[in-house]
Amino acid sequence: MSKRVAWSELPELPLARIGKCLDTRIDNLRFRSVCTSWRSSTPPFDSISHRRFPLDLSPFAKPMSDSVHADHEAFRTLIERKCTLRQSIIYRLQRLHPSPSDKAWLIEVEGSKLCLFDPLSTHRERYGLPNNFNLLDFQHLELTRAYSLEIDSELPNNFNLLDFPHLELTRAFLLEMGPELDDFAFVYKVVMYPNSPSIKLNDSHVFAIYHYYLDRSPILLAHAKCGDESWTTVGEGTQEFNDVIVYEGRFYVVDRFGIVYWINVSSLVLQQLYPRISDGELGERKYLVESAGALYVVDEYRKGGVRFKVYKLNEESDGSSVWNLIESLGDRAFILGRDCSLSVSAGEFFGYEGNCIYFTHLDEARVFKLEDGSIASLDI
Repeated sequence: MSKRVAWSELPELPLARIGKCLDTRIDNLRFRSVCTSWRSSTPPFDSISHRRFPLDLSPFAKPMSDSVHADHEAFRTLIERKCTLRQSIIYRLQRLHPSPSDKAWLIEVEGSKLCLFDPLSTHRERYGLPNNFNLLDFQHLELTRAYSLEIDSELPNNFNLLDFPHLELTRAFLLEMGPELDDFAFVYKVVMYPNSPSIKLNDSHVFAIYHYYLDRSPILLAHAKCGDESWTTVGEGTQEFNDVIVYEGRFYVVDRFGIVYWINVSSLVLQQLYPRISDGELGERKYLVESAGALYVVDEYRKGGVRFKVYKLNEESDGSSVWNLIESLGDRAFILGRDCSLSVSAGEFFGYEGNCIYFTHLDEARVFKLEDGSIASLDI
């Protein structure tokens, strides 16, 4: 029988190899906290990761077209822009030896901060953990990664609009500029993939669903790679999108008509893989959610009160795909958050009920129960 060896006595070489495979700060922290030999075998996460969030995406500024009026070009050169991509990792956290009544928590890690996560807060509220909190007393499981795009545009203090008498910020002008930082009035969703310290940043793709400043402009999809000189509009200029997700290593996007596309990242061509979710009346907003390995579309109806319909993608025996209307989510709870949507097993987490959709409406957290279509407010 082979001799048992204590964890602290493992050779340095396999420890170092294991340490290189840890692609999150929290995994690196837990690994280095085991003992002195483990800590010395692997450097801190910030010193080995090439992924330093928040990422500065400000270089993605598209040059003006030569056909644009000189006043427009002079105006644009005055604007100071900063585009920042932030990442949060959402974990399932539970005690190592929970009692039968103990449930798990959703926590969010952003940078070096470890906080209880409120996925429905429109103000990104965070609840600090006690000073005596020891991460080694808990088991954790990464659920998903959420991204947000912060865009700031500033004019110099001495700016005077009278110096640009021919400046017209029309929609045509904004469309001609392309999806530049100035055009992002509101960013609905951002995804990034792949995202691992072993992958070079220039090999990662970022997609953002955004809305122009001017009213009645379409909700568009933009793409950029780290190292690109500009954002690129994906799809037709009149095509409106509602959500984008990474599912089974691919980017998928859904438009307002309930059609789901696969995005070919090499050509940026949208390929319709599945039919519309429904031939009947559609809602005003669609969400893509992955739950237990399956892809769902949540359709939100706002006229006459908020309600939802849920469709699941199913493969037929002949190899075709179909969207089936789902009457019940069982034990699952769908959370339509600010920066990401996710599904959890309600029985495992504090504060969640199965067969429900958690969302925000008019800056208030609410829950929709599929069983009877009722809506209740949440005290978060």
